[in-house]
Amino acid sequence: MADIKTHWERFLEFSQLELAAGGPDPHLDLAICGMAETPDPLEKTWRAGCYVAPYEVGTGFVLWEHWSRQAVLDHPEGLKLWIKDHWAGLRFRKERRAVRTPQKLTECLVSIAHWSEHVVQYKHTDFSTLWGAALQIRYFGRYAALKFVETLRRGGVVQTSVPDIRPQGGWSPRLTLSWFYPEYPPREVVYNNGTSAVVWINEVTQKVLEALSRHVGTAVLPFALEVLLCNYRQALEWRYPGHSHDATLSHYHHLKSYWGETCGTSLLA
Repeated sequence: MADIKTHWERFLEFSQLELAAGGPDPHLDLAICGMAETPDPLEKTWRAGCYVAPYEVGTGFVLWEHWSRQAVLDHPEGLKLWIKDHWAGLRFRKERRAVRTPQKLTECLVSIAHWSEHVVQYKHTDFSTLWGAALQIRYFGRYAALKFVETLRRGGVVQTSVPDIRPQGGWSPRLTLSWFYPEYPPREVVYNNGTSAVVWINEVTQKVLEALSRHVGTAVLPFALEVLLCNYRQALEWRYPGHSHDATLSHYHHLKSYWGETCGTSLLA
């Protein structure tokens, strides 16, 4: 009988294939392309928010092509009516359950538009300050704030990078980590947000980062590791390397059927 692969071996295999396929967040690359169309840091921030709010890049294109940041600030009620009228033409990734009503999506986008006005002050700030500020956006929790900050960094708006997997409250990547260390009680690894537990998670994360980087032959950043840990957990049931490409393409075809050629086809096609 062949040996059954350990979670660690499978994780390395999955991560190598996912990275080779352009993952773990290829749709973020498309959002960066959209941000690159403007030199204005406020507009770049608005576009980053339009992407992260639904966490679907095609929908992000639709939002910023139809609504400027200033128009949202001037006419928030108009935005809410527009979202209600075109709800069928917007797509969301499942991670963004928090904005799955027109009212909540409107509140989130209005909050982003206001937040964007002050983004210049965060260009050189430390990560903890920027992270805390991003968490003030309506309906942004740990996961959305992490995506938002990384999108701002890669889009050239801020310089600080994500230093770890943001372990506090991050049950999903920590659950995967617990499979690599079965000698520890799972609940202690996954749910304990005490100082000593978080320090241990950060130490373990660094070891995993170094080992994974050696395996794939290139440096893997903490942000990518956080996503890979979550994706691997999903891969045990349904996700496969490159799945994000197929999901983005599926959303794109839906958007194009609704909006025609006004959904960022030049970048998404």
